[in-house]
Amino acid sequence: MPMAASSSESDVAPILQVAHTSAHMRRHCHEALQSEGPCIVLAGGTRAERQQTFGTIIDLADQNALQFRAASLVGERRKHTQNSLRKVFDSGSEERALLFVDGLDTLLTWHHVDEPATTDEDAMPSTAEYFFQRVESYLYPVVLGVDNAVHVDALRQCSPHLVITHGSPEGTAV
Repeated sequence: MPMAASSSESDVAPILQVAHTSAHMRRHCHEALQSEGPCIVLAGGTRAERQQTFGTIIDLADQNALQFRAASLVGERRKHTQNSLRKVFDSGSEERALLFVDGLDTLLTWHHVDEPATTDEDAMPSTAEYFFQRVESYLYPVVLGVDNAVHVDALRQCSPHLVITHGSPEGTAV
């Protein structure tokens, strides 16, 4: 598989299209993990490909890891989903663990039955906004996986240190 790294601005995370065992990818992951509260995005490809890349990241991080599928965290009501997310990040903090939340497409496109229809500034944050706030305040590494790379732009709110795409250049799952 070809390798490419691109970055249009110095404050934008490098985007890598790499093979899982690539030394280039390992170097970029290692550099990202040296940052404070690093965030790495794995986009596209199959779940198995993202899982293999996550295994490489665990090896480089040399710390406990907790892994979740976003679909298992989503509840019917917003407060249930936010409570699940709070528990994930609190558990991770207690263990000083690297977190991997895969299948975030579900969370990014989910609409709760009690989601406010207003954009009132006083309204509680949406579930996605709440998730992004938790990612940004988490002190340990976070790896975020999306099935479809179209969601990478939404994940830029988390200020990722590195974006790794799998599969086609667009990163969509096959």
